[in-house]
Amino acid sequence: EHRMVAPFRGANKEVYLLGASGASTPVFTRYDFDGQNREDVPVPGDVPVPGTGPYSEGFDWADENTIIYTNYNPSGNRKRLSLARVTANPFAVTADTRWNVNGYMTTSVTTRIRNVRTGDVYSGFAYYGDNGQNTSPKFYAVNLATGAESLLGNLDTLTGGGSFGLWTVTERGGRLYVQTTDNGISVYKMNSATSLGALETVYSKADLDEATGYNLQYYGFDVSVDGKTFLLGGGTGRAWQLTATADLSAEQVLSLDIRRSGSDIILTWPTTITGGVIQAAEKSSPLTFITLNPQPAVTVADGLNIMTIPQTTPARFFRLAK
Repeated sequence: EHRMVAPFRGANKEVYLLGASGASTPVFTRYDFDGQNREDVPVPGDVPVPGTGPYSEGFDWADENTIIYTNYNPSGNRKRLSLARVTANPFAVTADTRWNVNGYMTTSVTTRIRNVRTGDVYSGFAYYGDNGQNTSPKFYAVNLATGAESLLGNLDTLTGGGSFGLWTVTERGGRLYVQTTDNGISVYKMNSATSLGALETVYSKADLDEATGYNLQYYGFDVSVDGKTFLLGGGTGRAWQLTATADLSAEQVLSLDIRRSGSDIILTWPTTITGGVIQAAEKSSPLTFITLNPQPAVTVADGLNIMTIPQTTPARFFRLAK
């Protein structure tokens, strides 16, 4: 059984990678895109008892050559997140030691991590939560460059048993989606990669059950960048594609943050917004916005476009236009 599949990135687009599952199969698996030429390699990590592990419950790409993955066996390691370097030909998965010589960090979760997901707007971070906890399960961000962990928030008391609780935490379009097995999906606006904003909406378990015709636990989740399409997993191979009824995309389309830095104005907006131009207007009534020509230089960091504009007199208003 494999828990997760993802295409290789960069120059290795002719093959894909499967995550390992089950103590009897502690491997990562590589296939050609036609399903041929299977190759297995061990999941990097401690092997205190031969044949018992480690294995990974889930993974995602940290960059074109690196994955971040959960540790799931032996059970005492289920709080860990690890990095590994991947090559397609010849196939190899080896520990990445950028965080430390061990190639992993021990998180603050109470019990275990089911999934870890790399951010979208905040692509320099990955997100995960405390699975198997009904009492105020927490969710976190980890800096992919340093391994530094940040607590983002927690949910209220959850219901459910068995394989239960906070299952997937993922950032798309500057929003954080926190998915549970028995209590629906909570959607938060994010202030930054490590700062949670307001709760914007909740898709309840009843909402999901009505849409799927299913009433058991949900085990996997992903969402499109615009927040309009969900992929939701259930037991025994079930999966659904759902259309979100709450429109969370409108604000993101032309989202622009403005702050001062000394004598400069710093403008930032998500890299997911393409083709935008910065316009300015002097204080007047009505405001007349004019596109800056030339457009000041833009740099990119942590999924954001960053533009620096020297402060001028009189004061000006700025907006992002398409």
